[in-house]
Amino acid sequence: MVKEKPTLLVQRKGCYLVPHSGFDAAIIEGFRQGVPLKADIKQQREPESNRLYWSVLSAVCAATGKWHNAEALHASLKIALDIVEIIPGIHGEPHILPGSISFRAMSEEKFLEFTRAAYDLITTELCPGMTVDELLGVGKDQLAPGETV
Repeated sequence: MVKEKPTLLVQRKGCYLVPHSGFDAAIIEGFRQGVPLKADIKQQREPESNRLYWSVLSAVCAATGKWHNAEALHASLKIALDIVEIIPGIHGEPHILPGSISFRAMSEEKFLEFTRAAYDLITTELCPGMTVDELLGVGKDQLAPGETV
């Protein structure tokens, strides 16, 4: 099973890498000070829709207080939308785990279908009364000034 994390964007300032936006700064704050970090470069989802998705999840977590971070909400959404992997337990009982939406596991078109379904689920179950457009507006507000989606 592939564990998925939001994409972290940084910018070069002199000889330092700094967060591209407040959303990126929040991700960085989750790491301990002074510990070396490993960075992998790989093919990713279309950056704007992927970053908007994670920004929306972060905003929903902050607004509802039901999940400790966007990754936990992401896992809950995948299970609710039947993106799952079933593995046998020690005694043969089935265990349901969140499946992968990685680039390798899901096409860009399927990913966009997944995010649309996730936004619909959020606005009907978690933030009733909010429209998808309002939800996306909240996500866009968290991105860097001038960053487009």
